[in-house]
Amino acid sequence: MRKLWPGACLFTLLTAAPALAQADLGSTITLEPMPGIADQSAHVQAALERLPAQRQQPAELRLIGDFTLLQPLLLDNYTTLNLHSARLRLRSKENHSVLKNRAGEGGNHHIQILGGEIVGNRSQIKGRGASCVHLQNSSHIRIEHLEVSKCALDGVLIDGRGKKARIVYVQNLNTTHNLRDGLVLTWAVRDATVDTVIARHNGRYGVYSDHSESDYSNIRASRNRLDGIFVRNVFHNSYRHLRTRHNGRHGIAIQGMVESTGSDWRSHNNGAKSDPDAAADIFFSADSSLSYGISKRLLLEGVIAGPSKSSAPGKSSHALRVEPPGNNAENYDAVQLSNILLLGDVSLPASSAGFKVLSPLTPTATSND
Repeated sequence: MRKLWPGACLFTLLTAAPALAQADLGSTITLEPMPGIADQSAHVQAALERLPAQRQQPAELRLIGDFTLLQPLLLDNYTTLNLHSARLRLRSKENHSVLKNRAGEGGNHHIQILGGEIVGNRSQIKGRGASCVHLQNSSHIRIEHLEVSKCALDGVLIDGRGKKARIVYVQNLNTTHNLRDGLVLTWAVRDATVDTVIARHNGRYGVYSDHSESDYSNIRASRNRLDGIFVRNVFHNSYRHLRTRHNGRHGIAIQGMVESTGSDWRSHNNGAKSDPDAAADIFFSADSSLSYGISKRLLLEGVIAGPSKSSAPGKSSHALRVEPPGNNAENYDAVQLSNILLLGDVSLPASSAGFKVLSPLTPTATSND
């Protein structure tokens, strides 16, 4: 549990009953758990309702302590939830999220979730449930300095619902031991910045990037059951400083990356749980059935992939594997990898002149149709 933020003791002294919500200067409420109550959901939601109605500027609820919840908390427009000194624990046996935007698919805006820890109910329902943080069709979103674990679906799911939800900022997120994915941004999110994410021990992907016109940097993904980082059906994106290792299948998997860039990728010792022939440290899918087609007009620079002696070995057969397009399928076009060090085998489609690996340094290389 983190130390209380500076001034927390002063707020406690100023509060007649520590469990009661107290308005602070501006539009801030400070709240501690209600003593003797097994479910703090109504207590916290009531404090959220006390923030100014129909507000046009951010208002803040600052939580202090450990809050057990049986129901999701609903966040309105212009809401800042300060969890720097708090932990939220979902203990429901129902398929509930911990935090949701109130309007659901209708969308909200200007929501901030800052700091703290969220623990999901994966152990309670022992099956598929809901993502701990689920924001739909919501713009002007900020999530930072947050730890999310043991969720019955995803740690954090930000879903544009096809409406081009814009301006999303995720920074310093640690997401572990979730049933499906650690972090998901999908379905027409735009103008997102994702910076400094650690995703470990998640049941499918560590980070799932399925949207466009956005930037990712400083992503570390390890020991996820399938792929560490999955990039799917994107254009005008940038991915910098990616680190993957010990994931069950691919370290970095790409399915349709268009007019985008990447730099400084390291991927080692993956394929821990897959057929070695099906796993690669970096994998390009030839599936061209998605909206933007096969990967094309793509520049990657500064890549190291393959077996590393610095950590436990993996089982993947290839440092880099590029899946050959099928008959009559769209082909790669203007995909270029430069300054690349491959420490293991390489599989490139012999029939695709549109996929080029420049200045490679590799101990062994093969070319397969």
